[in-house]
Amino acid sequence: MGKRANNQATGKATKTPKLDPAFAPVADVLKNAGHLPERCRSMLIDLLPFSLVLAADTRSESQTTVVGMMEEAFMTVKSEMEAEVTSQMEKKQSTETAMADHGRVVEEGGNALNSQKEITDAAKSALDDATKAMDESQQTLTEKQNAQKSGDENLTTTRANKNSLEVVFKSISRLQWKSRKPQIMGHWNHFSISLISSNHYSLLCQELARKIKVIEETLMRLS
Repeated sequence: MGKRANNQATGKATKTPKLDPAFAPVADVLKNAGHLPERCRSMLIDLLPFSLVLAADTRSESQTTVVGMMEEAFMTVKSEMEAEVTSQMEKKQSTETAMADHGRVVEEGGNALNSQKEITDAAKSALDDATKAMDESQQTLTEKQNAQKSGDENLTTTRANKNSLEVVFKSISRLQWKSRKPQIMGHWNHFSISLISSNHYSLLCQELARKIKVIEETLMRLS
């Protein structure tokens, strides 16, 4: 009976008191103190009710030492968290800088594309103008060639008519010398007036041919 009573008394003496909920965040920080071994973290958490919850002026030397260890752990965790925040901020700034650089590159690429499009449009417009000018020049050349061809044909016809007129004039001169009859001279004068008033060689040739025929018929009647 006495032994059982002693065991029960010992169990009651070593039982860990319940942690005040107000210190639960402190326990969470200690649990996440990755720089400490697991056993050390568990020990500091178990010592919370016997150290940190007591007022500073009522703590023993050992309790003050334990609180100092907790404070050191907190400062280390704080430094790690601050370092992580700084790293994340630097990453964020680096990302924003990279995004700004990419945006500038995209903008410059867009400007270059627009400039190239303007150059291409200008070149296309110049090509269209050159093609149009070439087509117009080709059309003008064709018209000039056709006009020259027509002029050559007219020149050939004119030369032929001139030769015919020369032959006719020679025939008329020969007939005029053969006969001085008034009737023939009347035909000749009428022919000369018609010749002077006519402007077309073809009509002149036809008129001359007709006049020659009339003159020849008149000469035959007079002979």
